[in-house]
Amino acid sequence: MSAHKRTNGQWGTAQRHSVFALYPREFTPNLPHYEKIRLPEYCRLKNISRDQAKTLINKKWLAVTKVHGRLWVHEVCPQEISQFFGIVP
Repeated sequence: MSAHKRTNGQWGTAQRHSVFALYPREFTPNLPHYEKIRLPEYCRLKNISRDQAKTLINKKWLAVTKVHGRLWVHEVCPQEISQFFGIVP
């Protein structure tokens, strides 16, 4: 039995350049105790690139999920992220 393709021709797995290809921890954005922000805004706020954000996701320091086609992130380990970028609290 062959695998089914999606209607747009893509296979049902994450693409290599996708943040979901790194198997990040997801979170529930509907819960009020999460401090969530869209990924482009997070990158702009922290002055980092999307590749650097992918590194944080790969290290499991930044959780990510997709809601209505938009990527939302949440810092799981803010102290480690600050140390990674050399920011002294």
